[in-house]
Amino acid sequence: MNKKAQTGEAILMIVKLFLIMVIAFSIYFIASLFLDYHIDTLNVEASLLGEEILNCLSSKEPLVIDDEFKSRQDEIKKYCGINGGNNSYIGINITLAEGEYLLLEENKELKESLYLYETPYIETSVKNSRAPGKYTKETNITVLTEEEEKLVLNLEILIANEV
Repeated sequence: MNKKAQTGEAILMIVKLFLIMVIAFSIYFIASLFLDYHIDTLNVEASLLGEEILNCLSSKEPLVIDDEFKSRQDEIKKYCGINGGNNSYIGINITLAEGEYLLLEENKELKESLYLYETPYIETSVKNSRAPGKYTKETNITVLTEEEEKLVLNLEILIANEV
């Protein structure tokens, strides 16, 4: 047997193992950079849901505000045919006349818990968690109450974490 050849092969094997380890650690490091990066999509989800609801309400113009519409207060998504989880607050505020409002809200309890993020005296552990997605829009909509009229509709959407 050739002892010099065996020594050369052993040195080559150590070099190959070192190269494999360098490649493996670089792949791990690059992947951890990309996978650790947080992309917040809650605002986009809130704006998409808000536009979907506005399209639904405007496609039913003139919007008939009757007792049936008012009784569907907790079913805004169902009224518009939107499927989804229970992680969003939807608030629709329609100004009917001077000082008279119609407020439709879905998931009121969720709104109260989501506004904790904006309270200055909350613990830092709550503040460091993800803030909710928020979308607000004011638009004019044709409404049929006793007569057809253009009214102001304020929409507020809050979306919580998926967790």
